[in-house]
Amino acid sequence: MVALVTSVFTLSSALTDSLRPSEGQEGPLGRKERSEPSGGKIITYTLFSRNKGVLDAEVKLKLKLLSQEGDLIAEGADSKSIPAGSAAWLTVRFTIPLEDV
Repeated sequence: MVALVTSVFTLSSALTDSLRPSEGQEGPLGRKERSEPSGGKIITYTLFSRNKGVLDAEVKLKLKLLSQEGDLIAEGADSKSIPAGSAAWLTVRFTIPLEDV
């Protein structure tokens, strides 16, 4: 029973903290975009995750970038094992060619 309560506490605290906006952001995901010399774009998404639980937490960020028609342009993922009481940044970077911009 103690293991179940400990697991649920760690899961809920890591999830709740990951969904809070970081300072200076409107939502939980940060977004930066820059142009390449070729005319394409590099778009970077970041998520700051804090584990206030008592067990290590495995945090995953999976994103898909879709066109307005719903076609897949790019997809990416990052994952981290965050020790109890620690925090980490997760980053997903998309490189979009000029023809898809």
